Amino acid sequence: LSNFKYAQDNRRQNTPRTIAPDTIQKKLSTVVQVENNQSLILGGLISRNNQFDESSVNFLSKIPLLGALFQGDQSVDNATEIVFIITPVIVDNQNTHPSLKDLGFKHYEL
Repeated sequence: LSNFKYAQDNRRQNTPRTIAPDTIQKKLSTVVQVENNQSLILGGLISRNNQFDESSVNFLSKIPLLGALFQGDQSVDNATEIVFIITPVIVDNQNTHPSLKDLGFKHYEL
């Protein structure tokens, strides 16, 4: 029982600014049925990038025969995979609510 949707936004802003850094947003939406405290693993969100860079020393790279010594290129292939592990915990709607610590979560100071 699953309906799976995936959206990704790889757009980056190229203009300089003084606010938060660029982020890449990926969204995952699905409907599943699991038991309380049963883990669900969603994976396979794979993205691949290929980047090719050329570099050279001005003027020296233009010299016939010797120019190749003053230039270079580099190809970089990147692959990433995102895996979501979700463990739902049902909290009864009573007057006493368990704390996050009771549910197994930890508090970290930044």
